[in-house]
Amino acid sequence: MSVTLDSLTRTRPRPAEVLAPPTVAPRPARGRRGMAAGWTGVDLVVVLAVVAPSAYLPIFESWVQIPRTMGLLLVLPLGVVALSRLARDGSRAAVAAAAVVAWAVAGALRSSVFDGPGGVSITGDATVVTLAGAVAVWAAAHFLSPRGRRAVVPVVVGLCAVNVCVALAQVLFGAEGAPLPTVDGNATGLTSSTTYLGTLMAAGVALCVRRGATEDEPVWRWPAGALALGAGLALSGSIVALGALVVAVASIALLHSNLQTAQAAIAGAIGVLAGTMVLQFTGADARPGPDALDPLTSSGSWDAIVDAVAQRPLLGWGLGNERSAIVAQVGDGAVPTSSDQLDVVVGAVIALGVPGAVLLAAFVWLAAVENRSSTLVGAGTVALTWFFERAAIVTVPLAALLLGTADPEPGAATPRLDLGRTGWAVVLAAGVGPALWLGSTGLATGG
Repeated sequence: MSVTLDSLTRTRPRPAEVLAPPTVAPRPARGRRGMAAGWTGVDLVVVLAVVAPSAYLPIFESWVQIPRTMGLLLVLPLGVVALSRLARDGSRAAVAAAAVVAWAVAGALRSSVFDGPGGVSITGDATVVTLAGAVAVWAAAHFLSPRGRRAVVPVVVGLCAVNVCVALAQVLFGAEGAPLPTVDGNATGLTSSTTYLGTLMAAGVALCVRRGATEDEPVWRWPAGALALGAGLALSGSIVALGALVVAVASIALLHSNLQTAQAAIAGAIGVLAGTMVLQFTGADARPGPDALDPLTSSGSWDAIVDAVAQRPLLGWGLGNERSAIVAQVGDGAVPTSSDQLDVVVGAVIALGVPGAVLLAAFVWLAAVENRSSTLVGAGTVALTWFFERAAIVTVPLAALLLGTADPEPGAATPRLDLGRTGWAVVLAAGVGPALWLGSTGLATGG
């Protein structure tokens, strides 16, 4: 048998090498709802429910509340699933949230029985749908993807920037009764009130200052945002929103005393001064106006409020029936037309009763404790304005989103809602159906 040099040097394959499959570059993991690191169904539903309803002009006066209520109806089924998941995972805030919604539903049912069908409303600033929808947004925000969480603040700031452009056009070219109306020369933006615009701007500036305090790159982004939104705040003429912003920035400075915080805060202050100069140039009536404390509460007419609470201390009068509660005590002629603008404390006690108001306060406290993220400053800024103005459907969903969104942590597991195709079909059908029904009804009846 002849042996050649080639046969001696040839290496025979090992058994493991023969059996091993060829090496293939791994593909990114793909979930049922898309790329794990990309947008998810929860991200899209929450953005559509909170941001998209704000993209309308105030020329549609009868549609001030309907688009936002449609957004809350869209996210409500998803929020129910998310809330049940949080409760199973041991979230005390979720349990408190479910309790306060159930209490509000019981109060609404009682109001419909004793006060007639007119005692319950679907659309409005203070309704069961608004409260339940806000809770749904808060619960769904816990299951945003890392990309969705990172996008919350830029999306909110971007929405506020659009409002700044509209507000500037209103102040320079608009007038009362025009397609882009002003109120005493002050802007309303894409909202229906100068107070609501000011609240959105204050929250946006607070978020810019907070992010600017901890992020270095790019160094100009957050101060530029604070500058623009500060000007928008001044264009609204809202003194209440300005005061809430001052408190928020002071709290940020106490926790983050650095150059970045000072830069963003100074930029916001310059923006406010620039907006004030524009108002002076246009001759606007820069005064609190619609922002002022409600005439009912500021005039010392607390006896009617105490009597209303004493008459229905447990379930309350139902959300949206605060004015009816006062009318029942003193008569319609003695109640100012703006008495439905009660602050959040008085309004909650009248509408939900004492136990319901306590449950609501417990939910807010537990939610803030469980999620100490950078977005809390935005939610807190919005909530501060509610001590002087009503918690409106324009601002409540935004505060709920910021309260429920946690900062993405590198390497940390992100909770997910694995609904599957069938589950998503049911959730979307349950949300889209009522939303379309409300929209079509609003068009048919003129809002």
